[in-house]
Amino acid sequence: MKKIFDDKLDTVLIIDDEPFNTEWLADYFVARKFEVIHAEDLQTALAALEHTRYRYVVVDLSIPHSPALAQPLASLGTEFFRYPGLMAARRARSTGHNSFQVMVYSVHDSHDVDAYAGLIDCRYILKGRARDLKDHIESTIHRLPSGWHTHSSAPARSRKAKPKAKPTQKKKAPTGVERKSFYSRYGVTPAQMKALAKGSKAKS
Repeated sequence: MKKIFDDKLDTVLIIDDEPFNTEWLADYFVARKFEVIHAEDLQTALAALEHTRYRYVVVDLSIPHSPALAQPLASLGTEFFRYPGLMAARRARSTGHNSFQVMVYSVHDSHDVDAYAGLIDCRYILKGRARDLKDHIESTIHRLPSGWHTHSSAPARSRKAKPKAKPTQKKKAPTGVERKSFYSRYGVTPAQMKALAKGSKAKS
């Protein structure tokens, strides 16, 4: 059975263990009429992505994790163990978030991280480059994610199809009502009409 997610196109998930460093980002999203949810570690982030999909998922790669997640991280690769945020980004992509919706950032300009972000197919932005992050959001903010089962909370309005015009029908006389003949409408008989016709010929 296909899993059904709660799609929240008016909500953004920010994953960072230092929320005071992302206050500017939260304020930016709020100014753009989004609700912002925070997750400060990998476990909370994975739980937040379990049943819900968001308009954007912004992930700090250097988030803390519990010892229970050490082995799963190591099994994914050394870069995942070094940058646990990659696992949250991977989960977001596997739950149906489009590539433009998932953004990872780090202070490290790492070729390996860039390569892993390419494999996950998400956007990799260096920390401190707020303009790059905002430019990406502004260029995609009106895009609707493909493959989602509903867009009920999307801000974009759908055009309603115009109703087809109904063909005009001739009015029928009510049933049970007899149509009046020419003679009955004008109060004359056929014989009177013939007499009038002969009289008009004689005068001419």
